[in-house]
Amino acid sequence: MKTYNALRRRCVETTVVVYRFIAVVALIAVALPSPADDLNIRVSVNLVQIDVAVTDSHGVPVRDLTQADFELLLEGSPRTITHFSHVAKPAPAVLPAVVPRSVSKETIAAAPPPAPLKPDQVGRVMAIFVDDLSLAAQTIPQVRRGVKKAIESQMGPTDLTAIVRASAGLGALQDFTTDRRMLLAAADQIRWNPRGRGEGGAYETLGDNRSRDQGMLGLGTNVDTASFNETENTRDLVYTGTALESLQRVIRGMAGMPGRKAVVVLSDRMPLVLRDTSAVATRGTAGLQFDPGSLIMDRMRDCIAEAARNGVVIYAVDTRGLQTLVLGADAHYDVSLLDGGGSVAPGASIGADIASKYSTALHAEHDQRQEGGWFLASQTGGIMIPETNDIGASIGRVYADMQDYYLLGFSPPEGSFQPGPDGHPMFRSIKVRVKRPGVQVRSRSGFYGALESQTAVPPERAELRLANSLESPFGSSAVDLRLHSSFLSARSNEWIATVSLWVDAHHLTLEGPVYNRSAIVHLLVRTFGVAGAELEGGIDKLLRVSLNEEGFERAMKYGLLYSTTVEIRKPGPYQVRAALLDQASGRIGTASQFLEVPKADKRNIALSGIVFPSMLSKQDDIVPAAATTSFAPGQRVPFAFEIIGGSGGKDFTATTSLYRDGELVFKSDGLPVDTSKKTLHGSIFAKSEVAIPATAVAGDYQMHVVVMDAAAQGKRPASQWADLTVGAQLQ
Repeated sequence: MKTYNALRRRCVETTVVVYRFIAVVALIAVALPSPADDLNIRVSVNLVQIDVAVTDSHGVPVRDLTQADFELLLEGSPRTITHFSHVAKPAPAVLPAVVPRSVSKETIAAAPPPAPLKPDQVGRVMAIFVDDLSLAAQTIPQVRRGVKKAIESQMGPTDLTAIVRASAGLGALQDFTTDRRMLLAAADQIRWNPRGRGEGGAYETLGDNRSRDQGMLGLGTNVDTASFNETENTRDLVYTGTALESLQRVIRGMAGMPGRKAVVVLSDRMPLVLRDTSAVATRGTAGLQFDPGSLIMDRMRDCIAEAARNGVVIYAVDTRGLQTLVLGADAHYDVSLLDGGGSVAPGASIGADIASKYSTALHAEHDQRQEGGWFLASQTGGIMIPETNDIGASIGRVYADMQDYYLLGFSPPEGSFQPGPDGHPMFRSIKVRVKRPGVQVRSRSGFYGALESQTAVPPERAELRLANSLESPFGSSAVDLRLHSSFLSARSNEWIATVSLWVDAHHLTLEGPVYNRSAIVHLLVRTFGVAGAELEGGIDKLLRVSLNEEGFERAMKYGLLYSTTVEIRKPGPYQVRAALLDQASGRIGTASQFLEVPKADKRNIALSGIVFPSMLSKQDDIVPAAATTSFAPGQRVPFAFEIIGGSGGKDFTATTSLYRDGELVFKSDGLPVDTSKKTLHGSIFAKSEVAIPATAVAGDYQMHVVVMDAAAQGKRPASQWADLTVGAQLQ
């Protein structure tokens, strides 16, 4: 028990962090409009819907079934299917790679950031759950490559995806997004966890750990197999239990999202039950499964129950890859030293009896580590992928599986929603059959008879809604809030993020006499690092909007502006987020932007963020804008930036492109860049302009600036993105 408690304390930090996941999507159930009926999975006293996947023997979806082909049993009794539909989503077009494989690493990718996604535009919703508490160091590189491959080659432009590590929870760069830059940055954080259960390899080499060999194989005399099993159980209970608790909260956090949702569990080790620790444990039977307390099983059932309540399908991938499960050339156990200790060099003779025991034990351990994945997938309608060397293809298989399924609905009998003896909702088992021979049917194993009134979340205080909305993948648009962020080098190797916010004054409650209209707003501005940690600083303050008659007219015409700066201590990818609450009405607006600060490089140049003069205002005060912050068709828009690093030359050319909804609408020729004569700790201040096409329609655009150093032929160019809005034609 002491060992358990010590290990448990080591995992406290990892479990607490994951609680943040619940807040990430807690607001979505209120903010989302009702999706289409065929994407809504309901459980109510009048209708229970269940999603069913049907494939042939090769795993290809069977799409021509009718309602008459299905049979549904509730608690073993047939129920009439009253609602039936087939959901077949077309495969989304995959965007070009963030860094195309067909070009050199020095080529700048011109893939624009994704356009903001509306809730009713959501395609597939997937959380990639990386159990880094179990992953071996040997497994990590292929997991990281596989996740990146799936993001680049399988994820569509409307797919909401998150990457969640069991040890780190849902960080700011890990929540649900369509932005592949954010997801690739999160994938880079998949690393071996030395505090976890994973070791150097998926399996230890025979002879490397004599104590383990004796306990697992029952070799030698006076071997206490029960003690060995108890130690292994303690580790499994702590690390697998912690991962399952994290997984349960991830599933709970997906409750308000639309349609059929999936969690893909990537793990080296997901046992279902524990080993025999009784005094009569047989030597050499470490594979014997015995779990009197069902401790891990209970946590598995909790995850399955959460998935049933929230319409989530669990898929599992064994990340160990294909294994031979036989002795390799590196095995070096010396049978002559069983009781004396020690071993001989690799390649020494190993008895056939030891080799047989080792292979048998490896097969048992291999199967034991997969049982949890099989159980989670089978009970929720998902797939277990047991052996694969291509994790990216496995995740792609899940993406494809989410596109095609049937929805069956039935009226539950009276009493289905009565609580059990303990007052909690009871689980009602469901079995779905298809009358056509040769097909495979997958569905969740049942549902919990809980009414909406029993599971409804009580209304949140406005301040809590504000904090939650800062992390929602959809945010809130009750107040039109727009964010423009860039970065500048404050001094050598130190950076600041400049943040400018535009607020639609029409959405604020401005009260008082015409000569002094005012409102109180609560503003949060946060910057998050790649590991999900919130940076120190940021903004959390109440601001008074105070407007005289002239200021009120400008605010109504041009909006309100707020500017501030946030310190950034080192290069890397970040996300800047802002949320604003109108205190009087409770309306909330949110905005966010991805920001990547490059490392200084003497060989190649880099660009700071793009700054539009029209977006700048008085620091840390909310004031009416002096002019429109949107730009008109035909207008030439100036902007400024820093050129960082490089060979010190001052002869640069810039090419500017405009994108709308991911489509290129304008690209300029290379134009000379106007640079300042003075430099600041090696950085060069520069300015340029972009010509908005006269035919540009009103809306949001992304601007891509690529700068070439004429003195550095063959070197990598620098690029940067910025958002801008095109409004009405100038009069």
